[in-house]
Amino acid sequence: MTRTSPSPRTRPRARARRTLCAAVLAVALQTAVAPTFAGPQDNRDGRDGRACVRTEGPLGGEARRIRDIARKTKADLRLKSVELRVTVDGNEVLTDALGESMADVPAQPDMHFRAGSVAFSSIGTTLLQLVEEGRVGLDDTVERWLPRLPQADKITLRMLAGNTTGLHDYVTDPAFLAALEVHPFRQWTPKELVTYPLSHPFWYKPGTN
Repeated sequence: MTRTSPSPRTRPRARARRTLCAAVLAVALQTAVAPTFAGPQDNRDGRDGRACVRTEGPLGGEARRIRDIARKTKADLRLKSVELRVTVDGNEVLTDALGESMADVPAQPDMHFRAGSVAFSSIGTTLLQLVEEGRVGLDDTVERWLPRLPQADKITLRMLAGNTTGLHDYVTDPAFLAALEVHPFRQWTPKELVTYPLSHPFWYKPGTN
């Protein structure tokens, strides 16, 4: 069987799809870096003494209730810090920061943080848009884009989106954690991130858990 080479018009699409597939694979295993919001005032929080940036003017009842919820959640989940911004109908209610940053200094809303699972929603939406356009199918296997990936003929885009590939979670990899500690805000490429799970055996057969 012979394969025809893609035309110049289709090559950009092929590259885009390959990039998307690699990005989905990486995001299925990663957290992202994203900026937070900056507020206009720097005040001291009366309860824990930490610096927090708030909206201008007196802290209203609604904003105070939201901050109390954030405090309780921080305590319940044993979080090191919480950064938040709440808007209603486009109007800012509260911009705040509680606790300490990774460098043990008071958290500020203009600091950066790892956005975590927020990335899943963005990548998932993009994937479904491509499915709607007929450019990919959820049950397409990744060997179409990443033929050298182990079990690429069994891992589908649906599995990547649903975190059921069986690939090892790199965020528990000691080597990754050591690198992250040295450079906590390093921006990783998909290829760099996938290296970590591929150094471990699959947790389970793709699509079975």
